[in-house]
Amino acid sequence: MSNQKGFSKVAIIIIVLILIGGVYFIFNKKDKNIPAQNTEDQSSQSSQSIGGDLSTKDWKTYRNEEYGLEMKYPPEWVTDASFSDHGGFFIIRFGPTNMINKPFDVENPNDYRAPVELKIYPNKTSLDNFIKSFNYIGEFSDSFFVGDILTKEVISEQLLLVAFVKDGYGYSLSNSRLNDQERTIKITRQILSTFKFTK
Repeated sequence: MSNQKGFSKVAIIIIVLILIGGVYFIFNKKDKNIPAQNTEDQSSQSSQSIGGDLSTKDWKTYRNEEYGLEMKYPPEWVTDASFSDHGGFFIIRFGPTNMINKPFDVENPNDYRAPVELKIYPNKTSLDNFIKSFNYIGEFSDSFFVGDILTKEVISEQLLLVAFVKDGYGYSLSNSRLNDQERTIKITRQILSTFKFTK
């Protein structure tokens, strides 16, 4: 009889430890691994990537040889890439033609913002130092990998910003505050899921 009581206590302790371990694992698992996809795999894996129901199978591919990168974007969108003299960064804007080809209006600068933008900043050596420049947006709470690059994400007031550093350049991919924010955030994540360095 005392063996059964001892066995019951051990069984209860084991069950409690398993439950505590399970709860700890669920609440402390913060890292995600988002593998960089190669071009051949994108069409078959596109439905399974970050944005969920948006497929990248028929998306266009943007390539930049100078920075050695490529990513896909929606087929009805266009891109515009230029160096920002006032910001000191290279910017790639993704969006519908009517938004990308709109001339900059000093009185309404937000009208010039594209739905999705990738900015590349020179002379950035540390992700922690790079993300300090975005503290006004909010706290970077999520970390994951794009390929083998540590990446941090912040979402604040329906704005998604993803930041990472590679070879002395800081990269920030973000959506702008437009109508249909949920879809724009999904598209931003889909673009990120197809992002890869080519050199």
